[in-house]
Amino acid sequence: MNSILPRIPLVRLFIPFAAGIIVSYFSGIILPLYIFITGIILCTLFFSLQRKLLRHSLSWLGFDGIPIAIALFFSGMMITGFRLEGPAPQTMVPRDEPVALRIRLTEDPAIRPRSVKLFVLAESWKKNEWVASGERLLFYMERGPAEKLLFGDVLLLRTRIRETEGPGNPGEFDYKSWLERRNIYAQGWGKNGEWKKISENEGNFFKAMALDLRRYFLNVLTEYGITGKEGSVAAALLLGGSAHLDPGLLQAYSASGTLHVLSVSGMHVALIYLVLIRLLAPLEKLKYGKWLSIWIQLLFLWFYATITGLCPSVLRSVTMLTVVIAGNAFGKKAHVLNALAASAFILLLFDPLMLFDIGFQLSYLAVAGIVICQPKLEEWWQPSTWIGRNLWALVSVTLVAQVFTFPLCLYYFRQFPTYFLLSNLIVIPVSTLAIYIGISLLLLAQVVLIAKPLAVLFHSLISFLNFTVTEIEGLPFAVLRTAEWTIMEVLLLFTCIFLLLYFLFQRKPVFLRTALIGVLLLQVLVFTRNNRMKRETELVIFDVPNASAIGLISWGNNFLMADSLLAAKPGDLEFHVHPFFERHGIYTRQLDLFGAEMPPPWYRENRIQSGGKIIFIAGNGHLKLPGHSCDILLLKNNCSFPLDSLTHRLKPSLVVADGSDSYRKTAKWKKICAAAGIAFYDVKEKGALVIKAAN
Repeated sequence: MNSILPRIPLVRLFIPFAAGIIVSYFSGIILPLYIFITGIILCTLFFSLQRKLLRHSLSWLGFDGIPIAIALFFSGMMITGFRLEGPAPQTMVPRDEPVALRIRLTEDPAIRPRSVKLFVLAESWKKNEWVASGERLLFYMERGPAEKLLFGDVLLLRTRIRETEGPGNPGEFDYKSWLERRNIYAQGWGKNGEWKKISENEGNFFKAMALDLRRYFLNVLTEYGITGKEGSVAAALLLGGSAHLDPGLLQAYSASGTLHVLSVSGMHVALIYLVLIRLLAPLEKLKYGKWLSIWIQLLFLWFYATITGLCPSVLRSVTMLTVVIAGNAFGKKAHVLNALAASAFILLLFDPLMLFDIGFQLSYLAVAGIVICQPKLEEWWQPSTWIGRNLWALVSVTLVAQVFTFPLCLYYFRQFPTYFLLSNLIVIPVSTLAIYIGISLLLLAQVVLIAKPLAVLFHSLISFLNFTVTEIEGLPFAVLRTAEWTIMEVLLLFTCIFLLLYFLFQRKPVFLRTALIGVLLLQVLVFTRNNRMKRETELVIFDVPNASAIGLISWGNNFLMADSLLAAKPGDLEFHVHPFFERHGIYTRQLDLFGAEMPPPWYRENRIQSGGKIIFIAGNGHLKLPGHSCDILLLKNNCSFPLDSLTHRLKPSLVVADGSDSYRKTAKWKKICAAAGIAFYDVKEKGALVIKAAN
């Protein structure tokens, strides 16, 4: 380890820079520019004095790098602070009031089942007079004419802009934070007939050209019969983007541990790079052929990155290859970890919040693990045959990548694909062949005699990939699922893995003993957390649009009750309700319906008793009132029974309106409760109501 540290200075410099980004992001501290400049000057002076006066006494302690590390730490804080500031107040579009907008599409539309999603730039807005803006917004439009919009189109419409809302239910995906990392803080809705296109082709010329080419390639796949599930996988494999993937198929790739294949990443870029090197090899013999080859490589790689949407994994790979190519051009053979750190520096300088992108984290961890450990692992066994050597290389790469990303997969996805090795041994070689054939098909689409057989072969390979991952997903115990992991547990797991790897490569028993102590401590933490969860009693009145749902976890048992409208929408259940149970490690649930002939044991005559509280549920239809009071009164489905009569009879301390109630009814109930001095809770406004029992 000590021998490699001098060879990776950029990695050591990257650590304080990333630490500054993390501190600024989670603390919300915005470092003013004058403080940053003052700090840099002080660090420079301290560094100069240290080098001149204290070098001999302090350098052995590592003090030489402290001023540089401090400067990089504050640099990370400063650029993150600039991103966290959000749009300038004078440019922001007014919220929650009618306003005329001139917007320009910054991406191609994403067509959803019931709407069209647009990322736009608000060029100007008008209430009394036109005001220049520049704020980025998210728009949802009714399906129809909006499906034909393109990048660079300019629209004029009248709408209301509102702040994006955070997650309304426990464990729900935080879409608001995800948007804010893209500098989007508000969203709007556009109806057909209330907008018109006033201009087009006003976006960046290079990006527009790249997207036109991407659409052409997608049309090529369609023209050659590669549609449906195979078409969506082919598009994701070659051009990036998984928006149109079948949810079941997406889950199959995830459960088999091969989801990375559908995200254009380092593997895809490396395969293209290898082809480029071989195709451009003859140029090396010319006088200036080396430089011509380098420029062609760089231009092609960055153009490919652009047409795939500049996703973090492609940016990381192309930026790293750019550093490597530039180093080779000037005769510098830099360590790959230096190139990796350099690419991270460059990307985070432009967008420091990319550090919190899941794909970015997994991608860098996987590549770092492969660079550090895979060569050593491959040395342990050297088969005599060509097939054996390549098979062992594939196994070692897969193992190392999975080990290094394993803790983050548990933290973010709470699952581990058991058959990842089997699936990758099949999927990676087949997908590699499919990528080469698919790219050949795209480039030779106009040569029908060659393109047709290529299309048939490509379609067959994609079908085989889909069949393989679906079959592996169906194997017993294909996915091991866990409850929610804490940051402390994940960091401890990473520490144990690194200590075990260090022991395997250095054979020092002290690292094995320390790792085993860490594993024991991790087991204690996990056991304590699971035991605490089993003893919990937690009831949730969910925030689900236009529907009612109540979930209960009590001493290891779980129940879910919803209305028939929600039961018919598995997508809403998956997004809004299931994460609450999954964070507790519960993945099997029985869904009971309100008004069913056989209600669950915890629900009797519209009453729930949980956590020492009695909850009475009042909906439409016949209502049998109990002879005693309740603690919480839940109103659902626009309850028609007079609220003042209910509160007089039941004497609740809290009245709750859920997602099935209209805004008009909710506002009326809120006024009645305020007049009666009763607390009122609207889940549409405040999010899910969580009731925990003290154990």
